[in-house]
Amino acid sequence: MRIRPDDLVVDFPAKQIRKLLRQSVDSLSARHATKILGINSEQAIQLLKSLERKGYLKQHPALPNSEQRWKRTVKGGALANALFSKPVSRQSAEKTMSDFLDRIGKVNVRREPEF
Repeated sequence: MRIRPDDLVVDFPAKQIRKLLRQSVDSLSARHATKILGINSEQAIQLLKSLERKGYLKQHPALPNSEQRWKRTVKGGALANALFSKPVSRQSAEKTMSDFLDRIGKVNVRREPEF
């Protein structure tokens, strides 16, 4: 998955959502979101519920008397691993590979073993 640095995910900067999802592999609570994103508890709960509605998170069974928790979904994992870089064109990749192979050929010619 590729996203642009200025993209929004559930009306929140994609970079920050990616950061949140990267730091919460096993489970995520509103408390984690407040620490990672610097938002208050109410905002954190609303954000996590929005991410759940969009399919990035799902409810994680919590222990009795413990706070509500979420887990990343496959879609959430994809966002956690998303890149902000532009894709490399085939033409650019082929030129880079050709240049690299030319350099390897020159090095190999200079280092021919003496028998």
